[in-house]
Amino acid sequence: VGLMLQAVSEQFGQRKFLLPLWGGFPSERWLLPEDTHFSEPYKKQVLALIAKRFEVSADVEIPANASDREIRMVRMNKNSELFYLCYRYTDSLGPYPQTFNALFGMFRCLFSLFGLLCATALLGCLITLLDHRASSGKFLLLAGVFGICCWLSYEQCRRRSEDFARSVYDLF
Repeated sequence: VGLMLQAVSEQFGQRKFLLPLWGGFPSERWLLPEDTHFSEPYKKQVLALIAKRFEVSADVEIPANASDREIRMVRMNKNSELFYLCYRYTDSLGPYPQTFNALFGMFRCLFSLFGLLCATALLGCLITLLDHRASSGKFLLLAGVFGICCWLSYEQCRRRSEDFARSVYDLF
């Protein structure tokens, strides 16, 4: 059951909801020229260190006539490749990246689970309202509780994804 919840939360919770909402993982976004999380000098320093340490180019090859969306995707893919080089390098340097990554996975599962439970409770509320014989108050209460739990899990998921990226860049 746990593995199925992990798969569902990754496929739907992460790919269909979280990443589109966030505009990608923090590790991919933070090195984009237009992102303001890191200062420009810090971004340049990180990219120069990556290029030096791994003997790779940190420059992005942008195709001719590419749209803004395509340029962003090419840059984010390159940032993802560079980040994973850093992650593999820092894997044995400290426990924080693994800890934050595990917590991200757990909160992603909780977010997906509470989201499904909230949707189920809302469906139960709708069915009881259409039935006219039953009270929908219990379903509404459950939907509210599950909605709050979903929001709390979302916030923790977002924070742990940022902590994960920050810990890898800090260790690097």
